[in-house]
Amino acid sequence: MATLSVGGQTIHYRHSASDDLSALDLGELSNAISCPALPVVALHCSSSHSGQWKPLMRLLRNEHLVVAPDFHGYGSSPPLPRDNRPYFIHDSAIVKAIVEQLEQPVHLVGHSLGGTVALRTALDIPDKVRSLTVIEPVLFNLLEETGAAERHEYREVAHDMLILDYYGAREASARLFMDFWIGKGEFDALDSDTREYIIRTIGRVADDWRGISQHAPGQCRLEDLETLKMPVLIICADQTRSSTRAIVELFTGRVEHAEHRRVAGAAHLSPITDPEKVNPLIQSFLSRQTDEI
Repeated sequence: MATLSVGGQTIHYRHSASDDLSALDLGELSNAISCPALPVVALHCSSSHSGQWKPLMRLLRNEHLVVAPDFHGYGSSPPLPRDNRPYFIHDSAIVKAIVEQLEQPVHLVGHSLGGTVALRTALDIPDKVRSLTVIEPVLFNLLEETGAAERHEYREVAHDMLILDYYGAREASARLFMDFWIGKGEFDALDSDTREYIIRTIGRVADDWRGISQHAPGQCRLEDLETLKMPVLIICADQTRSSTRAIVELFTGRVEHAEHRRVAGAAHLSPITDPEKVNPLIQSFLSRQTDEI
């Protein structure tokens, strides 16, 4: 994997170009390959890492350079800085550093947690974001802001996980987290390497829950969504949680020009479990953006 320095920390990322180009920085890499369209920056979900985007990289590699970072505390990147600022401040700084090195606008793609970081970045540097694709962004703060009944299932799991994290019960917290998203008993059905990785990163997930709250400093609001002017695609699986469906409905209600696509027979982790359904939707959307270099 390649690296870049962000805020004095070494952040790891992968890209869709050949491995023998990994020594190049992103600006040099973008100039070295011949892709007809603007780069894509793909952002992973909680307890995941940049590797979740390998199928998308394979699908788009002849059209776009795809860059996918490991957020703080995930994959090979160092832990989230402890400075009382929410995760989205630090993780969006990673995305901004990538965009700066690329020296051209990008398409942002974000899943779940990555969707919140993609949104934050698009709000902060809209002139550098050619399009925004979000897959079930976990903007639970919007449910809190509107008083939606669906906020209660998020608050319950977040509360219980934060308590377990405080007392060091990482495996129990990891089990609760995954069972919330993919079904009761599913954590124990995962392979041992995946279970161990989730347990190892579950402390960072606790940071994610804190940053998702409406009380997090700098949190976005519903009215902020109305400022998005770039093309937007929002994707939702038909077997996801009621709370994430409610978020998608709030999002599309405020971003009236957003395209909305549903993934049949899939749940919240659809980019990981059903990439053959999700990635063509992303590819189709990107192909309709006029971004020839």
